[in-house]
Amino acid sequence: MVFDYLLMIYLTSAGLLQIVSFSSGLRGLYFFPSSKLSLLSGCVLVTLGCYYFFSDGPNQIPDTQGGLDGNQQLILFSIGCLASLISTLIISSIKTISGPKGNTPQGLDALRNSTYREIITSRKKNKWE
Repeated sequence: MVFDYLLMIYLTSAGLLQIVSFSSGLRGLYFFPSSKLSLLSGCVLVTLGCYYFFSDGPNQIPDTQGGLDGNQQLILFSIGCLASLISTLIISSIKTISGPKGNTPQGLDALRNSTYREIITSRKKNKWE
């Protein structure tokens, strides 16, 4: 039950990050170079996470009968979301994208044309120069 819930949160969060990055134009978070392929992968991840969780049988068990209580759900939800964010940043940084040209914007806008790794390395270079 715990692993099923954690996996569902991880997959759906990773999928939603792909869908949101597509709609926001944050190419630095795409899993694939193609925006449509990243959108498709996001939809597949959300569907797969929900299917895996709900196909295993009844998961609407009260916490008094062995189900997850609210505190456990909060902790597992936070861990799943954080893990999906970290893995999205790692996976998207592994793929090659053209580096920042000129002055890189601040905040999330920097992910429009650069991966997380490229932003971090360019900021370190600028800091030490």
